[in-house]
Amino acid sequence: MYENSEKSSVEKTETEDKISNSKNQIKDILIEIEYLKERIMKIEKKLEDEVIEVQDLSDEVIEKIIMDFLEKHQEKKVYPSDIAFAFNLDAKKVFELCCRLEKENKLG
Repeated sequence: MYENSEKSSVEKTETEDKISNSKNQIKDILIEIEYLKERIMKIEKKLEDEVIEVQDLSDEVIEKIIMDFLEKHQEKKVYPSDIAFAFNLDAKKVFELCCRLEKENKLG
């Protein structure tokens, strides 16, 4: 009979330890969530404050930028949006010029 009570006590202690560990993990997760919320708010604020001005360049200049960029980044896949963002260019215009250059077989 005493052995059964002892097992119950051990099981109870183990359960309490598991509950305590779970509570500590939850606290740690909540702290991390608060930290991430603060980081997100700071990033959002920074993005609100940051205005990116799109460059208005001639098609010829943009084509040269495209060709140079592709030549320098041959080892990886490059999208027109990569070029547009890298140089603050109108993404639609870069896409259209890439299509035109591809039709003219000027892209490698």
